[in-house]
Amino acid sequence: MNEPAKPVLAHANAPLRLVAGIDRLAAFGRAVGHLMTRPAFAAAPFGHIARALAGQVNRGHYAFAHRGEAIVGFAGWAFVAEPVAEAWVAGERGFADEEATDGECVVLNFWQADSPEVSRFLVARLIAAHADKRRLYAKRHYPDGRIRPLRLDLGLRGGSPQRLAVAGR
Repeated sequence: MNEPAKPVLAHANAPLRLVAGIDRLAAFGRAVGHLMTRPAFAAAPFGHIARALAGQVNRGHYAFAHRGEAIVGFAGWAFVAEPVAEAWVAGERGFADEEATDGECVVLNFWQADSPEVSRFLVARLIAAHADKRRLYAKRHYPDGRIRPLRLDLGLRGGSPQRLAVAGR
């Protein structure tokens, strides 16, 4: 059986940059190739992961963090109504793709960062890009099975949203 390709090594001194808005098939392939090497995603059922990634990529609700040519982080999200976001973060339900396009809340349902620095970089870019949204929701999954719901008020930050400043490819 073929072994998965080894990830491109990140150059430690290269600046972080955000990459999004690339060809959908390329984005989907890059996301799968990157996340399948990370334990939290490698152990997940492929059908669930593939459906969620396909929805994010098709809606343009994703971004990669790159250091040089290496992918060092990924975020994928949906825009849902607040009751849907609350039910999702409570573990009561998922959401359909048609519910994920124009709600007042951001559900961050895919998150991977190789370091705290990459995590801070992604958080700052996502908060700036979604300043017009009411709240950001996420779930932190721990190795022991615990899940911690997260809510971050975005509307309190004021201002208008900035387009995700991205570099293609």
